[in-house]
Amino acid sequence: MTNYEEILAYLPALQDHASKFCYYGEPADDSYEEYDAVNEEGKSLVMSLECNEMNETIAADLQGIDYPSVLAKASVDLETLNEDTLKGADLDTVCAILLAYIDSLSEGDVMIDALASGMFTKVMEHLQNLVKEKA
Repeated sequence: MTNYEEILAYLPALQDHASKFCYYGEPADDSYEEYDAVNEEGKSLVMSLECNEMNETIAADLQGIDYPSVLAKASVDLETLNEDTLKGADLDTVCAILLAYIDSLSEGDVMIDALASGMFTKVMEHLQNLVKEKA
């Protein structure tokens, strides 16, 4: 049984400061880790400890989901995901989107873009609504 409440515990922070969860630049303070990955401008990947914890929580709570298959079946592409597509997403698809975002950190900037644009927060809000409907 998935503990969605553990995942959704990060929603208030995302609503408040999602763009500061993970970005390219200089660490804001000691609550950020700087990684070797750099963008085309030579800036280092910076991730807050909060973001790292959220990613670990999502990965642990949603483990076992074959997210590439779920996203393919639902015809969801992270790079073109928008609010209209998200509205029709079921619980499995939303969970797959979250897992794909986390995995995208090692393959590109999709999660960083989603955090900066607010799409990651919208996915979490949609998860919250689906969990409430299910209860």
